[in-house]
Amino acid sequence: MYIKRRTIEVLGGLDEQYHPCYYEDSDYCYSAWQKGIATVVTPYSVVVHHEGSTAGTDSGTGYKSYQLKNRREFVSKHRNYLNKIDSSIKSFNKSLRIKSL
Repeated sequence: MYIKRRTIEVLGGLDEQYHPCYYEDSDYCYSAWQKGIATVVTPYSVVVHHEGSTAGTDSGTGYKSYQLKNRREFVSKHRNYLNKIDSSIKSFNKSLRIKSL
């Protein structure tokens, strides 16, 4: 993730409520959108993700337990903006002729 210094000056660092893991990057992007700061994801990026290879697959224990906890925190924090931001993303993708997932 590339972040401009000005964005850090406006938003600060990552929200520590998501420590130690899960949703901190998504939260940062949604917080930027809410402040009118453009966030771009390239449709040409490729992510290879091996589910569970770092934190395991049992969401009831260890680091993996933060995935469910932090999802609830994320949805609660951004509840009023989720549909608006998702609509903006779909509109932007459509203008670029990128198929939304």
